[in-house]
Amino acid sequence: MALASAPTAALAANAYPAPQDALTVNAQRVVPGGEVMVSVGGPAGSEAQVQVTSSGEDATIAGTVTSAVKVIQSDATPVMFTVTVPSASGTVGVTALLDGVAVDTATISVVSEAAAAASDDLSVTGPEVVGIAVAAIVLVGGGAAIAIAARRRRDDD
Repeated sequence: MALASAPTAALAANAYPAPQDALTVNAQRVVPGGEVMVSVGGPAGSEAQVQVTSSGEDATIAGTVTSAVKVIQSDATPVMFTVTVPSASGTVGVTALLDGVAVDTATISVVSEAAAAASDDLSVTGPEVVGIAVAAIVLVGGGAAIAIAARRRRDDD
């Protein structure tokens, strides 16, 4: 019985942030010195901040590691922050704070331009079938041509 009531107890204790208390970043990979748009949602009237930590140099949010406070005006409209990542490759952690309490975290990888550009493509899963498809079409076409030639030869006899 204790195991079944554990999730209920956690929800009652406000251990989990509300669904609207969310952090969103527009990119998970960015070039050194690049910018990431961060949105923080929560209940209207909440004071939102973004706190940034990095594995290398300090990241900046308008010149600080913890942003200035922005008040959320509407439950449906998050506040926006612009984060400039360090000029060195590494990892940057972004944490959303609502009324001084951490509610959500995201990780951003600071990578070379080539690696950042590659992340814009969808990942490819499964085999490359273009060559196989072309070969199949050639075989089917060749088989059809042989069948037509054989039928014509039979009709001529």
